[in-house]
Amino acid sequence: MERPPGRKAAKKLKKASNEAKDGEGLEILKTMQKDAVAIASSRFESIQMSLQLQKEIRELQKEELQIRSAKEERERQKEERERQKEERERQIYEASIMAVDTTQMLLDQAKYYNVLKARIMKNIL
Repeated sequence: MERPPGRKAAKKLKKASNEAKDGEGLEILKTMQKDAVAIASSRFESIQMSLQLQKEIRELQKEELQIRSAKEERERQKEERERQKEERERQIYEASIMAVDTTQMLLDQAKYYNVLKARIMKNIL
């Protein structure tokens, strides 16, 4: 028959058992810390990526605005050139009407051109 362990031996055994459990707890704690660091790192990377995407979106919106502004400016210039062209054509037309000699025309034709000349003069003044 074997003798039961004494108080000191039981204490030693219990201490060894607790140290083993503490080692396991320490491993679990280290694993949890590693996981927490990984999660924090992942969150940081996610935030950085989000900020980068927002920056790229702002740059794209800025470029889009510049393109739209340039397009509107070209359209405005095109309309201005068209308006100037129409004005030149109108001036040429009016000059040709004003240059018509009505002395040798039929009365109705002369009257028509004189009315046109009067309208042109009215618009000029």
